Amino acid sequence: MTGFEAARPRHTLPFAGTDYNLVGTLEMVEAVEAAFRESILQVASRVMSMGLNDTAKLVATLLTTAGYPTKTRDVADHIFTALGVHSPAFDALRMHLYAFLRVTLEPPELREAMAIKMGELLGKLP
Repeated sequence: MTGFEAARPRHTLPFAGTDYNLVGTLEMVEAVEAAFRESILQVASRVMSMGLNDTAKLVATLLTTAGYPTKTRDVADHIFTALGVHSPAFDALRMHLYAFLRVTLEPPELREAMAIKMGELLGKLP
């Protein structure tokens, strides 16, 4: 695929030594809402303040929906043992999650501009 496809926002999530390709779809939104039992807007608004368990749940849900079946426990274990929950790497992971959701939830005509903005923010990560 070349260029930006507003109907299917994509994001590469670096996690556990692998780059995972996420796609913003209605199925993904439904999966997140089912996992958290709340609106995806509420989930997206608190990503940066999520603790270990909710972050792991979000990562596992997004990866599973994107075709990479993953258990929340395995994600949590990796975060806890490899990243730490009070580290720049954990903050960077949550920033990637926030950026993906932020672009996905924009109106289609505004997604490309938001993707550029989020890309600039992610480019500033250590």
